[in-house]
Amino acid sequence: MSLLSKIAMWAELLGSGEAKQRMLIGRQLAWRVRELESINEFADVEFSVFSQFGDDGIIQWLIHRLPGLSETFVEFGVGCYQEANTRFLLVNNNWRGLVLDSSRRKVHAISRDTISCCTICRASAPS
Repeated sequence: MSLLSKIAMWAELLGSGEAKQRMLIGRQLAWRVRELESINEFADVEFSVFSQFGDDGIIQWLIHRLPGLSETFVEFGVGCYQEANTRFLLVNNNWRGLVLDSSRRKVHAISRDTISCCTICRASAPS
């Protein structure tokens, strides 16, 4: 990703006060979760920035425990990609990937989002 693309993505993400707060809190929580050596249950690391439930925290904990990950994702049924399990990976950890949805309208919305222009390889809907 070029520096200009990355700046554009962050400018859009941080454009609203709420988005900025969500990202900053999410980063703090990700750092806290990363430091935990062990947990009793996944609920110990749950937090949500873009995920529907606590998946962002669980994913952050897992990726720091599993060596050799490719830093690439695929997610199915993402809707407009505003609430998705991989979006925090994309913006916080600089991962990239493929997102898919069956709605052409939603895929079009994703393709207009600055975030997709920067790092999502392809948003796809059936022909």
